[in-house]
Amino acid sequence: HELHAEGLLCCAPPADDDDSYIISIARRADTRSTLNGGGGGFVLSNDMFRDAIERDNNAGGTGLDKWLNGESRSKDKLGARISFTFCDMGALNEYGDRVLDFVPNPLHHMIRHLEKF
Repeated sequence: HELHAEGLLCCAPPADDDDSYIISIARRADTRSTLNGGGGGFVLSNDMFRDAIERDNNAGGTGLDKWLNGESRSKDKLGARISFTFCDMGALNEYGDRVLDFVPNPLHHMIRHLEKF
């Protein structure tokens, strides 16, 4: 709720195609970031967006598949989609209960860059 209140979380209407919102927002952020000399926009998701890619290709194609999968970026980058998992790495919450740690794909160029700090 706090992220939503701060304007950091966007919600798609329940009956709409959430992929289209996710991709549209990330591609707009990518364009703005690129124009301002930033690192681009990203989608944090384990969704492969196959339906969205198919719709894009059937509509003439905007390069969505290449953008998501890294084919339109330099060859050392893995694309706009960052996959992730949750893993039991022994972390405990304030009550002593085990909690799962969020682990983004360590091979993604943005994650490698962030881990330098």
